[in-house]
Amino acid sequence: MMQDLDSLHGIILEAYEALMLLGGTDLDALAKQPFAAPTGHVPI
Repeated sequence: MMQDLDSLHGIILEAYEALMLLGGTDLDALAKQPFAAPTGHVPI
């Protein structure tokens, strides 16, 4: 059962990455960039 879920997860992730790539967002390239959390306070 876990193997089936893992396989399904992989298929869905690949499809999502392909759709995002069609829209112009390369998730693999974004994942390689370091993430800097915002440090400034935005007034409400």
